[in-house]
Amino acid sequence: MKKIEKINDVEAVCIDATSGTIIPIDKNFKPIYKALLYSDLRAEKEAEELRAKSKSAREYESILPIAPYLVIPKIMWLRNHFPRFNEIYKITHENDFYSMLLTREIATSPNIAGKSHVDIMKEKYIEEAYLDVGIDIDIMPEVRPVGDVIGYVTKKASEKTGLPEGIPVINGVTDSSAGDIATGTLDVGVLNTTIGTTLVVHGIVDKISPDPLKRIYYKAYLSKGI
Repeated sequence: MKKIEKINDVEAVCIDATSGTIIPIDKNFKPIYKALLYSDLRAEKEAEELRAKSKSAREYESILPIAPYLVIPKIMWLRNHFPRFNEIYKITHENDFYSMLLTREIATSPNIAGKSHVDIMKEKYIEEAYLDVGIDIDIMPEVRPVGDVIGYVTKKASEKTGLPEGIPVINGVTDSSAGDIATGTLDVGVLNTTIGTTLVVHGIVDKISPDPLKRIYYKAYLSKGI
């Protein structure tokens, strides 16, 4: 691999970040509310409302257990508590937000949006879960495959960061999934444990085994790996 000796040698950028942290933006692509972190539990009542109102979300709980830290309850909390909710243009995941700053384009991946009720086999949002609680699915970023080019570093972003103008920004994965890739956790049956702010145990499987006890959540990985 060619050694990068200066920033002009950078040929592409891909951003990884925490899973489930969201940043609402307005039509000018400006943050309109502070980030709600992946571990934020303020939306307890909204999570229970989602469970009560959405059959599709309940049916998906053996894949993605309903909890306050998921994205739909957080959006519901914003609607209930943020007076300027109607000014929100998009709910960006943390990765999406920084890719947007570099490219002025908005997209996410099925891995990044794993806590946003993305069907991991179809790799698209479970729209019924959003509609059941009155959320317009258009508020969410488009889901595109991992590895897609989201856009290209703009002149303004180049001036601010030093990155070469025009290089591609690649649709990526969350921080833990990036750690899986870096440690070679790529094959079915391989496990990876990450100890940091949280303890994360990831395993690669080729078939979903729904957990009725709701101890496990699944998310798309690479090439439709789970």
